[in-house]
Amino acid sequence: MSVFYGASIHNANNNFHIQHLNQMDNIVFYDVKEVPFLTFKATFVTLPFILAIFISEIVILFRTKVRQVRNIALGALAAMAVALFCDLYVMSNAKELDFSRWGFIWIFMGFLSLGGNLLSWFINRRYVAVE
Repeated sequence: MSVFYGASIHNANNNFHIQHLNQMDNIVFYDVKEVPFLTFKATFVTLPFILAIFISEIVILFRTKVRQVRNIALGALAAMAVALFCDLYVMSNAKELDFSRWGFIWIFMGFLSLGGNLLSWFINRRYVAVE
């Protein structure tokens, strides 16, 4: 979802100078006037996912007994805190901040969280198999 919105907004920002050529070739991009609405919509759509991941990281942090998993959960929690801050910051000022520049920050933080959770899962499996 984030990549779709980021690419759509990026195309709207870059292609408004040649809109007449795009219309001749039947290439349709969002209009540059729609960028603030698309930015707000992107942040609104991604907010529930970021909150769910953030809460999941807190649950993992308090439920695990393995120190390495707790440390990974802290790192993933920090990444999701940055993503949540960016989401709320861009949502509060969608006209000046557009998602094509800022959206990829929380895409990266989401991948960082996913990688951390996969690593935690493998570490947990190793400790469960040993016990």
